Order: sequence, then structure tokens, then C-alpha cells
Amino acid sequence: SYSRNLNHLWSTGGVVLLWDEPIVEWYYPLLETGVTHLVVNRSTAEAVVERLEADPAEYARLAAGAEWVDKKVMSAEPMAEYFFHVLEAIRRHVRYDLV
Repeated sequence: SYSRNLNHLWSTGGVVLLWDEPIVEWYYPLLETGVTHLVVNRSTAEAVVERLEADPAEYARLAAGAEWVDKKVMSAEPMAEYFFHVLEAIRRHVRYDLV
């Protein structure tokens, strides 16, 4: 699936290109276009890849941004913390302790 493959791409050491579409993953608010990834579509993908091939510094900067996502967002500890907070918010809202 797109999501599963994307989760793996952050750890590959390369630049992540996200397709411009309305799909939203839970961690997207933590991303910053131009820092952690680039957004492409059918008309921009080729030019973006050519620009990255011609600019090793930009490639390296974006690869470092993807590495940050892998270590600070996609690794086990940050994911566990995120889901802890989600479940805690649900618990506070639903209040199963009152049943």
C-alpha cells in the first residue's frame, strides 16, 4: 500500500517525494515541504528530480529531513507516545470509568 511503502521510505537515506493528493497520514502535521520532503505531481515530478540531481546540497538537506522523520516520528518510541496521547484523549472524552 502507499502508506506502508511511504513509512519505509523515510528510513532509506534518500529524498522523499510525496505525490500531491488529498491523502493525509496521522503524522503529516509534523512534516514541512522543502525540509522533510518535496511534493510533486504529474507535471512537476521530472523537473523536481532533475533539480535534485543537479543540486547535491539540496538533496543532502532533504535526505537529512527524511532521516529526522524516521527517527523522531516513525520510530517506535515517538509512535508509542503519539498513540498513548490519542488513547488518553479518547478515554477522557468517552469516560468508560463512569459506566
